[in-house]
Amino acid sequence: MSAPFDARPIRVHKPSRLRYFAHNLLELCQPRAWLEGRGRDLLSRAHDLPAQELEERVGYYFRFEGTFDLGPQADSLPLSALRRQRNYWFDLARLLRRMPSGLRVERYFGDRTDPPPRPTLVKARRIGESERTSVLLKLNRVRHYVRVDDEVPWSAKRATAVWRGNSRNPARVKLLEDWQRDARCELGATDERPQTAHLRRPRLSIAEQLRHRFVLSIEGNDVATNLKWILSSNSLCLMPRPTKETWFMEGRLQPGVHYVELAPDLSDLGATIERWNDDPAGAQRILAAAQAWCRQFDDDEREDLLALLVLQRYFEASGQLR
Repeated sequence: MSAPFDARPIRVHKPSRLRYFAHNLLELCQPRAWLEGRGRDLLSRAHDLPAQELEERVGYYFRFEGTFDLGPQADSLPLSALRRQRNYWFDLARLLRRMPSGLRVERYFGDRTDPPPRPTLVKARRIGESERTSVLLKLNRVRHYVRVDDEVPWSAKRATAVWRGNSRNPARVKLLEDWQRDARCELGATDERPQTAHLRRPRLSIAEQLRHRFVLSIEGNDVATNLKWILSSNSLCLMPRPTKETWFMEGRLQPGVHYVELAPDLSDLGATIERWNDDPAGAQRILAAAQAWCRQFDDDEREDLLALLVLQRYFEASGQLR
C-alpha cells in the first residue's frame, strides 16, 4: 500500500542550458595562454590525489597500452566542428584549451559505441575489458550529469515503480507492453511515435518520478540518461545489468550494492518490487552506496584534473607529448 504523500522537497540540480552556453562562449574569449597556465597549475596538483584512486580512474578511462599513430581524421578541434553536437564540442574544447596548443585528437561525438580502430575520445563505450580504443571523457555534461537533493525518505514514497522516456528502443517497448497495466507500476512513453501511441502517458518531471520508491533505468542508444539522477536520490534504481558505460563508470556499478538488478527481459519486475518493498533495511543500504558512488563526481576541479590526466596520456601515447 502506498505511503501518504510526503511534502518534503526534492530539488533537481539540472544545468541551465542558457547558462551553460553563455559560460562556454565567454570562455572562448579567454586568452589561450592564460587557460594553458590554469591547466598546468591543475595538473601540478595531481600528487594531491590518492595515488591508487588516480590510477584506478585514469587507467579505467584510458585503457590503451603502448603507442599509436593518429589517423587522417585527427585535428585540433576547429571552430567549424562547433556546427554539430555543440554540447560535445564545448566540453572537449574547454579541456583542450588547457593543454598545449596544436595537439590533435580523434573524437566521436554522439551515441555510437562500436570500438574505433585507434584510440578515440568518446562519451560512451561498450562495457568490457577488451574495449581499449574508446577513451572516455565527460562529454555532453549538460544533458547527462543531473543530480538531486531528495529529502523524502524511501519509506515515505509510493510503493510503486515509475518510468518515462521515448519508445525507440525495443526493450522499452517490451517493458511498456508487459507491465504498463500492472498496478505496481506507473510506466509510459513520452515521444510522439504513432506506432506506440497506445503506450503514451503524460510526462512526469524528475521530482514527480522520485515520489516513487523505484525508478527504472533502461538503456537507449547507449546509456540510460536517467541513471545518474536516480542513483543520487532516495529512490531505488531497478535495471538490467548495463552494457554501455560513460565517465560515470557504469561498468563498476555492482548489482545488489548500487542498484537492484532486473532480468534482461524484465520478467521479474513485479516480484522485484514486492521483494524490496518488504526489505526497507536492504533498500537503505543500497541507497547509501549509490549516493556515495555519485559523490565522487561532484568536485568539478577534481573531475577536470582527472580529464586532463586522461588527455595527457592520450597525447603521450600518440607521440605528441613527452
